[in-house]
Amino acid sequence: MRPIRHLATPLLAMLLGGCLGDSDSVAGIEGTGSPATVVSGSVTAYGSIYVNGVHVEIDTADVSVNGAPAGVEDIQLGMVVDVELAELDGDQAVADEVRYTRLLQGSIESVTESSDARKALKVLGQTVIVYDDIQFDGVAFEALSEGVGIDVSGHVDDSDRLVASRVSAAESVTPEVVGVVEALDEQTQRFLINDLWVSFSGSDITGGELAEGTKVRVSGGVLNEDGLAAEAVSILSRPELEDGTTLSQEGVVGRFGTIGDFDVAGVRVNASEAELDGTEALSSGVRVAVKGTMVEGVLMAEQLRVLRNGVNRIRTEVGAVEEQAGVVTLMGRAYHVTDLTAFEDAAAGRGRHSEFNLSQLRAGDAVEVFAFYRGEELVVTRIKRLEPADQRIEIRGPVTAIYPENQSIRVTGVTVWLNGAEGAELLSELRRGDQVQVEGQLTGQEQLEASSLRLSELPANAKGGCPDFVPQCGGRPDVGAGGGPGTQEQALRF
Repeated sequence: MRPIRHLATPLLAMLLGGCLGDSDSVAGIEGTGSPATVVSGSVTAYGSIYVNGVHVEIDTADVSVNGAPAGVEDIQLGMVVDVELAELDGDQAVADEVRYTRLLQGSIESVTESSDARKALKVLGQTVIVYDDIQFDGVAFEALSEGVGIDVSGHVDDSDRLVASRVSAAESVTPEVVGVVEALDEQTQRFLINDLWVSFSGSDITGGELAEGTKVRVSGGVLNEDGLAAEAVSILSRPELEDGTTLSQEGVVGRFGTIGDFDVAGVRVNASEAELDGTEALSSGVRVAVKGTMVEGVLMAEQLRVLRNGVNRIRTEVGAVEEQAGVVTLMGRAYHVTDLTAFEDAAAGRGRHSEFNLSQLRAGDAVEVFAFYRGEELVVTRIKRLEPADQRIEIRGPVTAIYPENQSIRVTGVTVWLNGAEGAELLSELRRGDQVQVEGQLTGQEQLEASSLRLSELPANAKGGCPDFVPQCGGRPDVGAGGGPGTQEQALRF
């Protein structure tokens, strides 16, 4: 790391551009004699850690997990953390303090919604939204089913659902949930957190007094048909954000009036003068990243970005890496890496906290990559390096052209030949824009001989599933699907 110098808060605000992550709170922004600078987001890579595009050295920081002292090794990929910076030079920083609070631990009661890219779970009466491009540890997306114990990090949306950034296996489940007190009944000594009744009779209550609308962490106790008889209830107070505080915040838009007046994670935001990216669909329920400075209780945003999940997926070998351009070539197609791209190294023989980012990725590496379409460009949300022996080639993405006479289709820039493939009979029913999943073997740079084809189901509200030029995605008029590979479609580079 290059030398780091201490910068004044106004300069910090200028340098914290464009890189925001997952956070439901700004807990711990406290008066230290001057306004704080906090980077809140999910851990996207190691070395020490990367949060919101900033390389943060945390070896000398005070680390806490669920309010208790912890070690650097306890901070894991996908965890939503609040980091107070002591020093910053460009995108290199040293942390004063790192705080992590889990949202939920419990056993899955039911799966209420399921598609190839997203599931909705019920855990301790809470609805948990899980996309398959987030961080998993000890449990796979496909294995999320009734009775499985999980630990969830993430943030809360406008409907009080928990949107996961990390799901890990919890072999020994201790009930724990963070939420807002509703229907408080002092006589019966119980309250609601969404669909979970919590009895606080005999509970150890710390941090303040229970009240309607109070944010709490409920932990331990006995779970039965009447709810949870809690062992402990901790009041989670939110400190005032003093003027001049630099805040980088990701969350879900709650109340929405205008671009100059809306709420994100409980913070009032004015983005009327902000640099905007993808905000044409801004409304309640949309996940955004916002950064700016607090002025009289309002976050005066300098930048606002709408965030999307990587609903397209490809498993293959890396063709080339252009680190300076931020481009990874997969099967002849350019995939664009951003400062928000998450990196995970699942190959054996590497330490749990080994540094892995674009500079460590090599041609020939086996990878699983998740991406969304921004216009006609594929933007990567996650790169996972796999075992070298894992050579299965798989694509999940939109059909961008269909060639019945050649028994082939184009999927995310790759020509897929269907002769003899399981599911090839679906060719006669396919339309441009349909999501499919194909497996097979490479026969050329942009050529795949399929062994199987099936329709792939995505959530109805999934964004970035296909490029703008496909009419079913709301793009420009159809240019025609006939003629075979190498004709009209070649000019579109799909």
